[in-house]
Amino acid sequence: MTKKRLWEWLRAVLWKAPLRNRALLLGDLLLIVVAVMGSFALRLELGPLFSYYLPQAWRMTALALVIKPLVYHLFGLYRRLWAYASTRELNLIVFATSAASTALSVAVLVMVTWQAARPNFLGFPRSVLVIDWLLSIILVGGLR
Repeated sequence: MTKKRLWEWLRAVLWKAPLRNRALLLGDLLLIVVAVMGSFALRLELGPLFSYYLPQAWRMTALALVIKPLVYHLFGLYRRLWAYASTRELNLIVFATSAASTALSVAVLVMVTWQAARPNFLGFPRSVLVIDWLLSIILVGGLR
């Protein structure tokens, strides 16, 4: 997806969507950052290791802020009325979050593979991806 198309999609979601769906998108963006940073904090604790992997956390956050809202939009999480949620919507949230986390994992794998060729490669804690997935399910489901 080109940068222009991404911007057009974001503008369409933000300005043409009902007010509640804009709030959901903005809430998702905030919670994506919380989930990624929280997964690093839970895995590494807030100490020297967290500081060491902080550049990787910011890179993963940037990727997540692009990938996850797109996948959520494709699954229709911004087109629903969430006042009457049932198990069907819960399944949709779990599937959408799983698909978004899988896409993010592939993107992180590509990023880490590209970085591994550099001499100052930091490494990447893979368990962060699973923790991010679990936090995303809890936070996205809780928001709705």
